[in-house]
Amino acid sequence: MALSRRQVAAVVASVVIVVVVVVVGVAFYTASPRKPPGRVTLEGVEVTIVYAPGSSGSIGPASNDTCPNCPLTLSSGTQSWLQVYGFVVPEGRTVWLNSTLSSAVPFHPESWTGSSPPTLYIQSYVNWTMTAGEGTGFQVQLVVPYSPSASQTTFWVYLNLTANLQPTR
Repeated sequence: MALSRRQVAAVVASVVIVVVVVVVGVAFYTASPRKPPGRVTLEGVEVTIVYAPGSSGSIGPASNDTCPNCPLTLSSGTQSWLQVYGFVVPEGRTVWLNSTLSSAVPFHPESWTGSSPPTLYIQSYVNWTMTAGEGTGFQVQLVVPYSPSASQTTFWVYLNLTANLQPTR
C-alpha cells in the first residue's frame, strides 16, 4: 500500500517538528548558565573578650583572629569542624562566662542527635563557671548550604565572651 502525498507530507512535517524541538531544547540547555557548585569562604574567626568590672586576670587577648588557616573555602553540602577558641583558666582564679557564637553559615546545634539536623546561626552560653586549671574550647560544626546566599559566600565566625575572673575562694 503506497502512501499518499498528504500522508508523506504529514510524516515529514512531524519529523521536522520533532527535530526543531530537540534542537531548540539542546540549544537552550547548552546556552543556559549553569550554577556552579555552592562554595563559601571563611575569611576568619574573630574572638572578642570583655572583662567584667573588677575582674582580675585574663583568659586571652581582648580581640584576635583565631583562624590560622583562613581564608578557608568549603564546598556545598559539606560539614566542617572548626576550633574557634580554646583557653585554660589561670591558677588561683574562677571564671564566670557568658558568650555568643555567631556565623552567616549555620552550624549544628550541640544537642542534636537526629539524622538531618536543624541548623543555628547563633549559640549562647549563659553563666558558665570554671575553676583554676580547667580548660575548654569553642568548637563548631559548620553546615555549608547547597545553594549559599550572597551573604553566606564569604563570612566570619564571631565569638563574643564576657568574662569575670576572681580569685578562687
